[in-house]
Amino acid sequence: GPPVQVLDAVLTRVTAPDGTRTRVETPVRVLAGHPQWARLQPSTRVAVVARLAPGRAGERAVALLRPAGDTPPRV
Repeated sequence: GPPVQVLDAVLTRVTAPDGTRTRVETPVRVLAGHPQWARLQPSTRVAVVARLAPGRAGERAVALLRPAGDTPPRV
């Protein structure tokens, strides 16, 4: 598969499968398969369908965010 792009980001809103929206300010590490993720400029806001998993203890990112499949970011 394609190389994985690794980026640090801040999650600002989460929409649950039932449509419930929650505002947050949570540092995450993005693990993305599409090369366009590497071209994002700092402070770019994107929307993405992704899965969240717990981050590693002691790291700034409290969660790992994995976009679905080989999905490019929606700017």
